[in-house]
Amino acid sequence: MTDPSSTATQIAEFAEQHSDYTAIAFDNDGKIIDWKTSGDWVNGSHEGERIHVIDGDITPEAVQRVLDS
Repeated sequence: MTDPSSTATQIAEFAEQHSDYTAIAFDNDGKIIDWKTSGDWVNGSHEGERIHVIDGDITPEAVQRVLDS
């Protein structure tokens, strides 16, 4: 695996600032599209809008794995 990109690091830092988020969805550019605190997506995004979704352990390495997949 490659080192986490700046995008992966920024998403993980965002997640750290919002520890109540259980999942974060973002697009190919790393733009945050939506997030969950519990239940449904807060912004009501559609599945097609959520290009990448990461939940649970939102570390730079975990985000990079999602970006690489």
